[in-house]
Amino acid sequence: MSTMLATPSGPSGPATPTGPSRPATSATLREINLRTVFDMIRAQAPISRAEVARQTGISKPTVSALLQDLLDLGLVAETERDEQDPGPTYGALFFAPRPQAAHVLALDVGARRLRGALADLEGRVLARED
Repeated sequence: MSTMLATPSGPSGPATPTGPSRPATSATLREINLRTVFDMIRAQAPISRAEVARQTGISKPTVSALLQDLLDLGLVAETERDEQDPGPTYGALFFAPRPQAAHVLALDVGARRLRGALADLEGRVLARED
């Protein structure tokens, strides 16, 4: 089922669509799920595959495939369980982001100056120029 955004009804008549409606493709859904899993890992690391599936509502087989994609891309790594987590693990694998896997560049372009910063995936500022 697809939804269309519409403008509200008014003096000019009933609501009208703002653009064509397209069904989501499997590639689009995979990208959304990949981002959801990655965001969950960034927010909750270290986190197990089962916990990712439980919290996101994505099936365990799909989470496994997405985690393998993230491992292959080098964005996450298998890691040790958080020692402060008292729950049972039953040999579960845990995942955490690899902060050095990618960087974010932020630029502030002003009329008379340029400022910039470089950060890793954890948000740590690696370099700054004011």
